[in-house]
Amino acid sequence: MSWIDLIKKEDQSVAKELFSSVTKGKIVAFVGSGLSYGIYDNWRETVKKLCQRMRVNLEDVNNIPQERLPEKVEECKRRDPINYHKILKEIFSPKTQIRKIYFYLAELPFEAYLTFNFDNSLAEAVKLKNRSANVFSYPDLPILKLKRKNVFYLHGTLESFGHNEIVFSSSEFEKAYDFERSLLPSFLQHLVMYKQILFLGIGLKEIPIKKLFGAIQSIKNEVIEKTRRVASTFKVPLSFILLPESRDNENESSNDRAYYESMGLTVIEFKPKENYSGLDYIFKEWTSLRIEPISGFQSEEAVELGGINE
Repeated sequence: MSWIDLIKKEDQSVAKELFSSVTKGKIVAFVGSGLSYGIYDNWRETVKKLCQRMRVNLEDVNNIPQERLPEKVEECKRRDPINYHKILKEIFSPKTQIRKIYFYLAELPFEAYLTFNFDNSLAEAVKLKNRSANVFSYPDLPILKLKRKNVFYLHGTLESFGHNEIVFSSSEFEKAYDFERSLLPSFLQHLVMYKQILFLGIGLKEIPIKKLFGAIQSIKNEVIEKTRRVASTFKVPLSFILLPESRDNENESSNDRAYYESMGLTVIEFKPKENYSGLDYIFKEWTSLRIEPISGFQSEEAVELGGINE
């Protein structure tokens, strides 16, 4: 079976265009928490775990929309700011496994790697395959370093290479997405305007993110229209998002597709299999990755780590 067989039929043509951009090194990878799921919890499960540890009522965590989870995180932070960071550091502490898809991504010639995640999976995989790559973390986001396979933790990290500052609670989101208090909005504005991006395992549904991306798309449309009047050969950087195809709920799949298309993204749906393993198969075929045994593979999707030096 070829990787293209895992792509929804109507998306196969544009998927081949994406593959071409990746192999030419003309695109950045934007990685979400879906790629770490199975080794780390998803965001909702993480919030539940945080609430339990902080003794905050978690009855409504299962029912509130994804975009309102930062409000629940804010309750935890206000109760005990010091313990809040301590518990999150424990939750996102380095594991002995990293999913193999991170190594496939690291092997491919992406221009750079970006994530909203807090775990160290992306940085470890990229540094293992590319020793010269640098890792940057919010609030230090130098746009000129968006090259040479560098890694950017856009919502910060609690790892030693970070600044112990993260974007998780509603007050942290408010600060991070304020143009007067953070470099993040201008970084994302430049990124979305002028770079090709591949989004993977990511939702982009938190309220500040939705607002910023909506504003950027409006600016982008205006720039495109004005530029086309004087330069008919102007080509818009095409950005993609890989989404798992929903077989059980066609309306949900259709709504998701419309949502991301409204953000200016080209949607490519794939057969997800289990724990995003459909993506693993696709990227495995895209690369000639051969990982020397570190401590042996622990599953089809994970690699055991045996102490990786910076």
